[in-house]
Amino acid sequence: MRIKSTEGLVDRLITLGKRFNYFVYPNRDHGFNEGAGSSVHVRMLIARYLIEHLPPGPR
Repeated sequence: MRIKSTEGLVDRLITLGKRFNYFVYPNRDHGFNEGAGSSVHVRMLIARYLIEHLPPGPR
């Protein structure tokens, strides 16, 4: 199955019962260079994900 849009991907994830996070940053470019707080917000989301999903300590 080929998904051609973000909306299609979200619909497919819902259909499959998959958990996912989806954030829309309106009026921003793909590099998050526009809009106050965008880059800080996305970096905080990444940091939170890593803290919650990576085990502590060396491997």
